[in-house]
Amino acid sequence: MNKGLIMKGNKAQKAVQVMLYFIIFLYPLILFEADLGGLHIQELTLFVCVLGTLFYCFLQIRSNEWYLRKQISWTDLVGILLAVYEFGRIIHKLLSGNEAGAVVYDSEVLILSMAVIYLLLSTESVFDAKYFDALLFSGLIIFGILLYQYLCLDNVGSAVLAITGNSMNNSVDAASYTLLICVTALWQYCKCDDRMQSVFYGGVLAVGFFVLFLNHNILSIWLMAIVFIALPVFSRPTAELVKRNAQMTFVYLFMLSNMSILTNYTTLIKKEISYNLEQSVYLELMLAAGGLFFFHSWDRIPKGTDLRRLIMRKMQRWYGFCLKAAGVFLAGVLIGGENWQKLSDTTGRTALKSFILPLVNEINQGKSMFYLWFDDQGIIGGILLLIFCLLMASSLRKNFDYARPLTCILSLVAVLFLVELLFWKVGVNVLPVYFVFFIFAIFYKEEREKVTSTKIKFE
Repeated sequence: MNKGLIMKGNKAQKAVQVMLYFIIFLYPLILFEADLGGLHIQELTLFVCVLGTLFYCFLQIRSNEWYLRKQISWTDLVGILLAVYEFGRIIHKLLSGNEAGAVVYDSEVLILSMAVIYLLLSTESVFDAKYFDALLFSGLIIFGILLYQYLCLDNVGSAVLAITGNSMNNSVDAASYTLLICVTALWQYCKCDDRMQSVFYGGVLAVGFFVLFLNHNILSIWLMAIVFIALPVFSRPTAELVKRNAQMTFVYLFMLSNMSILTNYTTLIKKEISYNLEQSVYLELMLAAGGLFFFHSWDRIPKGTDLRRLIMRKMQRWYGFCLKAAGVFLAGVLIGGENWQKLSDTTGRTALKSFILPLVNEINQGKSMFYLWFDDQGIIGGILLLIFCLLMASSLRKNFDYARPLTCILSLVAVLFLVELLFWKVGVNVLPVYFVFFIFAIFYKEEREKVTSTKIKFE
């Protein structure tokens, strides 16, 4: 099967790039909620943007700068069926004769917008690493608003909260968006050569971590910790990447272990959150033990070695083992559920319960996106969405390659997105951004990076 629509020339590519910058930078900033008669401003704005881009690309067919492919894949077929189904649902709602304002078209329009985005991006890629920077600059604006709300609960903060509605008051939406920003900034920090840019990316990470902790969504805090483990597994584990990833892991755990001091012994944070002091002690012990192991391995590297050429395969295997252990742990938490509460209160088990029970409660409060698909779209729509998602997920591995660094981070974001779908209803402001990166993780044909690695035999 062909990989997508073929895009020739610059006009169609520039139109798609403009659409992508809108989705990645401007669209998440549409925080206010306005009901336009069965359709909210976010869904309508996205639909107009992607439909306008598609129409412009169709106009380029006559000049042979853009054309539809003749062969389609199974994913394309399911996407077409899904789009037809959603269009049929809209027609049915329009003809149903319900009272004005009683019919909502948000989910149908959103899914149709996603179908158009898929149609436009399943092409010869127009991906640019600058999209990551655009996302980070947009994220800093959101972080500023969130921090103002968390730290300054005054009349201005209440007014901002009233204007933005659920977009800024929803813990899940804030967590999902903050995770995306933090993962992107972490990658940029690990791969950056310029010192000033590294300071910028590190600063974005520090602010993102603080927002994540103040938001106090326990699952998101766990997921970010797992991302630190996953990064060297999803990318070529150069010593430089491992070192920088370890630096940010230390910053993350250090900030997390000190949140109990900020919340219990200062008045800096106005939002009502609580961190356990005992858990902070355990985190510091874990940080110290992990640091000893890391530095023991790191000291074996001979001085003067080029860290960007040294591939740490053995350490990658350790990270891979830890990642599998984290997956088993999350599965155990899900299966055990509230039964973890029944553990006897011995010293070790009490510590284990203090970490697990808040996570269990957070998971129980959330609603899986897969459940919401069937609840909102019915059996047919839910099955089509599930099949489409599974087909997309199965295509991830085919395009993955350690020699394609941007594809590696796109794949990590895609996997994070799939995990979030299991636990959350991903917010409408961040869902298109995740979906764009998901599509690129599958279809982006990045040139393979040619490197010369260094092999060192440890004594």
